[in-house]
Amino acid sequence: MVSTIPERSIPPGAMLIVDRGREAKHDDIVVAMLDGDYTLKRLYRRGTQLALIAENRAYPPIVLNEGQELGIWGVVTAWIMEPQ
Repeated sequence: MVSTIPERSIPPGAMLIVDRGREAKHDDIVVAMLDGDYTLKRLYRRGTQLALIAENRAYPPIVLNEGQELGIWGVVTAWIMEPQ
């Protein structure tokens, strides 16, 4: 089964399709590198404010502060689930 985003969360065990050439925009799910660590989060971008938002509400948003390094490794465009 192949699913394209905009579903709000990625199921456990999914294989991600990541486009490294796509420019990340607000509300994309991205593979980000923040201060040297990789994370998979939804990008929040409004004006000059940047944040990384987890789909799991148990994890607070990561609001970027001045001096933090953020790199977008790629944008998740779809995922694949093995048939069960």
